[in-house]
Amino acid sequence: MGHALTVKRYPGDINGDAFWVQTFAVPRKHEAGVIRYITIPDARTLRWAASIGCIEIHAFLHKYPYITCPTVVAFDLDPGPGANILDCCNVALLLKDWLQARGLESFAKVSGSKGLQVYVPLNTPTSYAVTQPFSRCAAEELEQQRPNQIIPEWLAQSGKVRCLD
Repeated sequence: MGHALTVKRYPGDINGDAFWVQTFAVPRKHEAGVIRYITIPDARTLRWAASIGCIEIHAFLHKYPYITCPTVVAFDLDPGPGANILDCCNVALLLKDWLQARGLESFAKVSGSKGLQVYVPLNTPTSYAVTQPFSRCAAEELEQQRPNQIIPEWLAQSGKVRCLD
């Protein structure tokens, strides 16, 4: 609860009771103003989102209003040319082992139709200045182990490991 969300909407049928969806303003990074995001604080709102076809839901890595303090580290595993979801699963298992060796728990979920995301929950307040180098370190060490299979790519908020054949 408290994470801002973006949703990828797929047109569908709406059934059920009508109600207001909670939103909140998040300041823009590079220009004046705010962007209003929804939040899904309860099962009723989640059912509503599913009923209108929001089947791909992406939460921010931080909770509002603490937009500089991530609550998870995320690794986005996307198959590159010649790779598939099974290749991503193999990389996710390598990543899980790497994280476990450091005493960290992780959870995987599918991301859309082609990849996986691996999340590492954080139990201590931190910043992106700390989590970004950590995710880069993981990606670089895994790339060294499997240079023909893993390519690190850097996003604004997390390390992205792309699978290759």
